[in-house]
Amino acid sequence: MIRESDNAFVDGLYLASIITAMSAIETHLRSEDATAKKKRLVALIDTSGLESDLMRQLHTLRKYRNKWVHVDDPWDDATLIQNPEKHEDELERMALVAVRVCAKLFTATRGCSG
Repeated sequence: MIRESDNAFVDGLYLASIITAMSAIETHLRSEDATAKKKRLVALIDTSGLESDLMRQLHTLRKYRNKWVHVDDPWDDATLIQNPEKHEDELERMALVAVRVCAKLFTATRGCSG
């Protein structure tokens, strides 16, 4: 999943990169927590024992991903149509954060890089 996220980022598929990175992160956090089966991602992050800055970044990414994955009003897309560059730039910035945080998480918890 990490490689897929990296490849998506390189190919400019920023939303795919974010979603895939968050999937890898969630899978990793579940593998580290014996009680993870019924926990939501927010709880996995909160109980992860990671440094506070990394937890804050994970929550930021989680919330950003949720805006794209859990769409409340699929017909409310006027801002996407009127200013697509703004959203593309934001997606690129957040995808870069996702790739970096994913690598940092795996380095911090396993001593390996993504």
